[in-house]
Amino acid sequence: PLVHKAKQALERRQSGDYANLYDECVVYERYQDMIDEAKPQAVFIGVPPFVHGCLEPGKAIELFCVRAGVHCFVEKPLSVAAPEDVEKYGEELSAAQAKTGAIVSVGYMFRYHAAVQRMREILDIHRKETGCGLMYLQLVYNCAYSQLDHPFW
Repeated sequence: PLVHKAKQALERRQSGDYANLYDECVVYERYQDMIDEAKPQAVFIGVPPFVHGCLEPGKAIELFCVRAGVHCFVEKPLSVAAPEDVEKYGEELSAAQAKTGAIVSVGYMFRYHAAVQRMREILDIHRKETGCGLMYLQLVYNCAYSQLDHPFW
């Protein structure tokens, strides 16, 4: 991981106009240390798909969190491993969830974005006023990453 870049970004934010929002932020090199030290109730796992979601050493992020009783929202896809490996991982994850009660939700990060929620409201109003549900919707996603061939990805 590019820890030094994360630390630089945090330092910039901690010295900016909204520095107070970042007073308690910490950059961790290892997710295991973050879970052990910060003891969060929930985490958002938004790393590239090939670095999580399987039983390979260091890539069982969700499993580690659930075993620690930490709820997870995982940016889709849950895994890009081979189907048989994903099945094994899913079994391990389910067993850990049964023991700790931690929830794992897989979704797209914009699902709860204010714009998406507003779009849902508009569609619901349209359905109520016209009696007709959504007939056609075309969305265009503009990638927020300035460089898709990022050296870490």
